Amino acid sequence: MPSVKSACIVGAGIAGLTAALALARKGIAVHVLEQAPALEEVGAGLQLSPNASRILADLGVDAADTDRVIEVWNKIDQLDEGNRERLLSDSADGRKAPPIAISAITGEGIPVLTGLIEQRVSGELETIDVTLAPSQLGQIDWLYRNGDVVKRTDNDDGSVSMTLQATASTRDEIAARILRHGKH
Repeated sequence: MPSVKSACIVGAGIAGLTAALALARKGIAVHVLEQAPALEEVGAGLQLSPNASRILADLGVDAADTDRVIEVWNKIDQLDEGNRERLLSDSADGRKAPPIAISAITGEGIPVLTGLIEQRVSGELETIDVTLAPSQLGQIDWLYRNGDVVKRTDNDDGSVSMTLQATASTRDEIAARILRHGKH
């Protein structure tokens, strides 16, 4: 586990978002700050060098990977309901998820998009049970900071049992920190 627990990235351009993705993949909580009120096109094309394309591919960003790529359509507020439904249903071919329709102006679809991004970046959460021996109680704070504790029981023998939701990287760290020391 890295010694840095969180990072702040200033700027949500391609470099800032790539840095945020790389840090999140290392288990670092990332906050991205952007001065613009909305992320929108600025009228310029984007061309990536082969090195940048390789780095993005190393991070798992591949336009052909329908499990990781989220197709987003902006300016959905410009269409009437009939055209929205038609466009979205025409694009859903069964092989990939339909695009997320958003409006940077009205905010429509933004909660769906941010929820999906959060899920993809943080990974799938799984529920695990951990029992800490009295000698391991110093790990409780770490578990609260790095997992989503849904249940805690203080046992008569001085141990603490916890049920928490955690990503794969956090589960690996729990195994390294706690489970290798005996009790689970």
